[in-house]
Amino acid sequence: MNKLKNSPIILILVITLATIVTSIGIDASDTLSGSSATLLARLIHDRDEAGCPTEMVAVDNTLTFGCVDKYEASAGLGCSFATIDSELDTLANIENPNCRSQSVAGLTPWRYVSRDQAQLLCTRSGKRLPSSSEWYQFAIGTSEVGCNTKSGNVDLTGRQSECQSANGVYDAVGNLWEWTNDDVFAGELSGRVLPDSGYVTSVDSSGVATETSLKASDDYNNDYWWSDEAGNFGLIRGGYYGSGDDGGVYAIHADILPHYRGAALGFRCVI
Repeated sequence: MNKLKNSPIILILVITLATIVTSIGIDASDTLSGSSATLLARLIHDRDEAGCPTEMVAVDNTLTFGCVDKYEASAGLGCSFATIDSELDTLANIENPNCRSQSVAGLTPWRYVSRDQAQLLCTRSGKRLPSSSEWYQFAIGTSEVGCNTKSGNVDLTGRQSECQSANGVYDAVGNLWEWTNDDVFAGELSGRVLPDSGYVTSVDSSGVATETSLKASDDYNNDYWWSDEAGNFGLIRGGYYGSGDDGGVYAIHADILPHYRGAALGFRCVI
């Protein structure tokens, strides 16, 4: 009996089990604040060969996240409303504890959602809302040709087969504007004074405009930048189904109220 208690195998199993239980406890609390790459998120999603959940794609050479939803978020099977046609539909879904957002092709993306609601929905799935910088990293390489920027109507997720980023992310440009978690205070983003509204003529490493002009720039695909120095705002990126040439990877509204919910505004999540 003493030999069994002192067995190295038993000791290893006990230590391993204790480590797993402790990690789950820590990561469960992290998930409440949207912490990236938590153990809880890793356990509740099937993984692909790159280590991401199957509904996400890997983004290489990043420091703050590793996976992003392949498609714009839509309502999951446990939600009261599969298609979101109003702010009330979003509220009803959020009040349903079984409702999760999902990243699936061929569905109507989730609209009429505020930034806080989008963050909550990402958190429920063990994910979080991306920053503006992270959004740019997974959107790079998206060709504006073939994206839904001129149809006048929202399209099903992933239907525009040519609208993919270098990482295989669909619809980063067009279809719906997408929330980021950034705050803009009195015309400043992370302490940097933002330019006036206009066509993008220069950007920083996050794809955020540093200079604008009244004249469109071919170098930045005629993308447009919106800002307002008076007030506190959120930041959305990419354009929507009615953007025309204004939409693109450099197109940003830095003048959107965080509680705004509209027909042309959605989200996707990262871990």
